[in-house]
Amino acid sequence: MFMFFDPHRGWRQVNNRDSQIRLDWAEEIRQLLDVDYPNAKKIRRCITAG
Repeated sequence: MFMFFDPHRGWRQVNNRDSQIRLDWAEEIRQLLDVDYPNAKKIRRCITAG
């Protein structure tokens, strides 16, 4: 499960994939940067495992 959120906009996105390999992570980040935040100069990441 991949979760992205922006508390300043009240925005969140949750995506579930069959696997969680590096290619899946890369595709999720590409979507985040190219589609959801194309003008972002900086992003922060917080990785938690559970």
